[in-house]
Amino acid sequence: MIRGAVRALMVPTNLPGVWSCLQQLLSELEGNSSAVLIGEGKLFQTLFNGLLKEGALSGSLQAGGSVWTPSLFEKVQHEGVEAFFSQNSYVNYDMLRKLAVSRPKQFLQGKYVDGIALETLFVHPSFISMVDAAVEEAVEGGGWIDCVSLVPSSFSPVDIAKMLSLCPYVQKAEKESKSITLGETYIVSTSFLKVVLEKLECEVKNLASSAISKANNSSTKNGVLMFAAISGDVKDVNMKGSTSQGKVNKRKGTIMASAKATVPEDGEDDISSVKGPKGKKKGGKSKSNSSLGTLSNKSGKGNPDRLNAKEDDLLSEDFIANRVVETFPELEDAGIGDDGVGMLVRSIAVHIRPALLSTWEAAKQVSISAATEKRRNRADALQKKVDDLYASLQLFAKSVDLFDDDPVTLTALHRHLLRTTASNLADVIIKSQELERRLENGDIADEAWFYNSEPLNASERLSMAKNLEGTLSMKCVKMVETLESKVIDEFEVALQTVAEECGLRLKKLDKKTEKILVSTYSKELTSQIESESDPVSLLPKVVALLFVQVHNKALQAPGRTIASAINHLKKVIPENLYATLMEYQSVTVALLSMLSTSVPGGPDCTSDRMLGQRERLAEMMPRLKEIVLNREYLTV
Repeated sequence: MIRGAVRALMVPTNLPGVWSCLQQLLSELEGNSSAVLIGEGKLFQTLFNGLLKEGALSGSLQAGGSVWTPSLFEKVQHEGVEAFFSQNSYVNYDMLRKLAVSRPKQFLQGKYVDGIALETLFVHPSFISMVDAAVEEAVEGGGWIDCVSLVPSSFSPVDIAKMLSLCPYVQKAEKESKSITLGETYIVSTSFLKVVLEKLECEVKNLASSAISKANNSSTKNGVLMFAAISGDVKDVNMKGSTSQGKVNKRKGTIMASAKATVPEDGEDDISSVKGPKGKKKGGKSKSNSSLGTLSNKSGKGNPDRLNAKEDDLLSEDFIANRVVETFPELEDAGIGDDGVGMLVRSIAVHIRPALLSTWEAAKQVSISAATEKRRNRADALQKKVDDLYASLQLFAKSVDLFDDDPVTLTALHRHLLRTTASNLADVIIKSQELERRLENGDIADEAWFYNSEPLNASERLSMAKNLEGTLSMKCVKMVETLESKVIDEFEVALQTVAEECGLRLKKLDKKTEKILVSTYSKELTSQIESESDPVSLLPKVVALLFVQVHNKALQAPGRTIASAINHLKKVIPENLYATLMEYQSVTVALLSMLSTSVPGGPDCTSDRMLGQRERLAEMMPRLKEIVLNREYLTV
């Protein structure tokens, strides 16, 4: 019974269970007489040991002699493992457990000394070589490879990762920075990552430039040019300015400033048909204590530091992953995850994000520096123009005071100054603010409009002032309206309020600068008189030069006030010079009257009388030039 039962076993079996079955069978066959004899089970085990010793049973004992494994089972077990392993170069531990191998790893290591034990399976060294060769081909070709595609589906990511750690080329390539392992199973060449990074860096740089540009444009308030450096170093300062009466008022509100403007103290001519004075550039530089604009404390716009709060969203892993897929569509299906994004794409996004953030920061700083430099250049250019024109305005206003005893001429000179130098000054300020408004709204791409545009007429000037926003618009409109007044003082008061609103500095004309400007103006007039060939255009320049020589004042007089200006010189110049000037003035007026009433191309244009007037002026021109240029009258 024992021999038959044991030989019938095909799989490893617990012997005490077999003995129990045999004892029950004996009890049924022979009754209780044998139950006591066999009850302790010693007889079964003794007989079994004897049969095993005799070689009547083929198999082996395990688990301390309590489990019998038939030799047939061991044969089939070994043959199955050997067949699978030789065919596939790997075998799963679960397969051995199904074959009743309790310690599959140790079993395989004992059977295959050269094999490699992984986490869930056992592989042949050739498997490692195959994976290593495939990785080498991908890396050397500047691409990438998903190692999951190289192995059967039974390989877990942990198995693949461990197997890659045993691949010689993989380890060498990573050591030499030729490749990198992403997501445990993806081997990506660094050259491929470099291509991905370079393409995305270009986009990030453009994105940073665009973001900073929008921030810069948004940093204007009511179209006012902001001169605050956008690096975030913002300080509060009080803007101070002088009114036309010389009073110093504190600006209401706060000017936000963080940059220093270098403003040369020189003048530039912009004075009707007669070139005005040019100031001498001083060696030192003065620092502006104001910005070229006001920043709303509520808006908070224009501070690029605020972009930092959005950078995580702007350059999120999802954003980068989407851009990678758009740029390299072949990566889209590489290991789709639960979020619908390929694992390789996600891993690349995670890997290159720090570099892209660094690129973003560097590009942002470059854009900030460039934008700040452009702002500073615009601010310097505006302040310089304002300095030049305001100096000319003050210079010519001083000569107007000489006519306090002649109200009619005084008013005419004031109005002429308002329509020339003052209008030019107003235009420069209004156009600069309109430029900032257009840049903010994206209406123009650069400053070419500001520098190339023609001078404004009265209606254009008023329309542009109204087109600005907030208090700046109201103050600019008021300034434009004062250009139609009869005194320059009203314009200066309005100009001061606009300058404060824009953060501009209005410098009072000191004696030293005035002396330089008058001297420059005198040289300009002298040069123009020497080269002048038009008899009609000569007289205003001669009278202006006489005022410089006699009164040390720069006069800008319209044609209708020339006679009054000559009369004002009557007491300080010789009578013969006065008579010559009056005669020249009379002939000039007569000639201009004839020209105004004649028909172009008609017979009156060449009448004897008109020709006579021209000839008379031509005769007087050389002598008049000689007297003024050589200052002969001063020796009389």
